[in-house]
Amino acid sequence: MKRDKSIKILFMMSLAFFLILTIGMNVRADMGPKPSITITVVNAPDHYYVALLDNYNHQQGGDSELHLDKVDEESVNAYLHDFQQHDWKFFESPVGNNILKSNATGEYHFTYMVPNPFKVIIIDEDGNVYVSEEHTKKEFDAVCTYDVATGVITEDVSDKVFRRVLYVAICYLLTLLIELLALKIFDYPYTKLNVFFVVLINTITNIPFSLFVMNLDVGIAMLIAQFLLEIPVIVVECLYYLFTLRYQDGTIHRKRNLLYGLCANLISASLGIIGLFIYLLLK
Repeated sequence: MKRDKSIKILFMMSLAFFLILTIGMNVRADMGPKPSITITVVNAPDHYYVALLDNYNHQQGGDSELHLDKVDEESVNAYLHDFQQHDWKFFESPVGNNILKSNATGEYHFTYMVPNPFKVIIIDEDGNVYVSEEHTKKEFDAVCTYDVATGVITEDVSDKVFRRVLYVAICYLLTLLIELLALKIFDYPYTKLNVFFVVLINTITNIPFSLFVMNLDVGIAMLIAQFLLEIPVIVVECLYYLFTLRYQDGTIHRKRNLLYGLCANLISASLGIIGLFIYLLLK
């Protein structure tokens, strides 16, 4: 009886932690990680201004002339705010500086609701205007190179592919660890069959789940997907454990199996949301 009471307390604590975490995530969604674009400009003029263009469908009016007669901050600002090339117009973020001056490194960082797809526009000191080809970013935090001579934008994804694979592997192994430890708390024996059941269901659910979330482009979408998709995963795994886990004598205690599935999954789901949040912050 004492063990049953402890298990019920653990279940209530797990549920409360999961609900507090997910409600807090939704309330503070705007405080979370923001997508960004870091651009390194090569083969560029010596001095220039750089900004981003966003696609606004069905724009009316003619295309802007790709030249300025006078180049200073005021004229560049006015030109970009009136700029149009087909459906492409100047991207103005609600926060931060949207027009950057050239620097020694040639690297420029744009963040908060960045456009996707996007173009880069450059205005040099002689008033010449350069517009890149359209690029659709693949990463939440895109690291790109813009070659002014060719107009081509390329994105570096090599390092992030490794980090994604590493993240998925860590999530899988930590989930296994949590659920195997929960077996001990719930007095299940570490039989080959019980361990096999835990490894099997998590291989089927956890790896595809993590891969899907990692392939989403927008940070808040990743967090929301992590939360929403955890619910059917919890339901599936609870139903699975309901008919699989066995005690040493081979008997199945469905009520305890259900509580085990709920507790183990609520804890791993909560830690998964925290882990994804940290992953986005560190990207």
